[in-house]
Amino acid sequence: MQELYSTKNQNAIEIAKTFERRRCNHPPTDPIPPHECIKSIVNIDGENKHRYVVATENERLRYSLRKIPGIPLVYMNRSVMVMESLSKASASISRNMERGKLTGGLNNAKSGIVGAMDKIKNDGENEKPTKKRKGPKEPNPLSIKKKKSKVEDNDEFKDEGQKKKRKRKSKTKTKEDDDVDNENSEKLVEDES
Repeated sequence: MQELYSTKNQNAIEIAKTFERRRCNHPPTDPIPPHECIKSIVNIDGENKHRYVVATENERLRYSLRKIPGIPLVYMNRSVMVMESLSKASASISRNMERGKLTGGLNNAKSGIVGAMDKIKNDGENEKPTKKRKGPKEPNPLSIKKKKSKVEDNDEFKDEGQKKKRKRKSKTKTKEDDDVDNENSEKLVEDES
C-alpha cells in the first residue's frame, strides 16, 4: 500500500482499498519493495501456509515463488490471463505424497494392526449388511376416488322424525304483475261461468 501511496494515483489507491489486505509487519516509515513484501507474506517457512494465488507481472517474483511448492502463479500475456503450469517443486511434493500413500500401509506398522483389529471386530458381525426391502407403494391419494358412505336403513330412524316440509317463498310481485294476474283470473272466471 505504501508503494501505491507514493505514486499518488488516486484511482489505483481506491481500487486497492476495496481488496482484503494482509499485514506484512514491515514498518511504514521504511517500506520495502512490493515484490519482497509479497514474497514474505506468501513464503512462510518454505510453504504457502495461507494458500494464496499470486498474480504478478514481476518475473523475478514469479521465479522465486516457483521454488516454493503449492503456489499457483498467474500473469498477463498481452491481454490474456495465463496460469503457469505446475512448478517442479510442487510436482516433486505431489509425487512424494502419492508414493507415501501407496507404500504407507506396507511400511507403517500401526496401519497393519488397525486393519487386523477391524477384521476381528467384523468377524462377530455379519459381513454383508442385509438390505432393507421396500414393499409396494400406495397410489397417490389425490388420484383416488373417494368412497361413498353407506346409509343404513333402520326402522328406528324412519319413525323418529320425518323431514320438515320446506315452505317455498314466492317471488315478490310488482304492480304490473298483479294487474296481469287479475286480468287472467277474471278471464278464467268468465270462462268457467
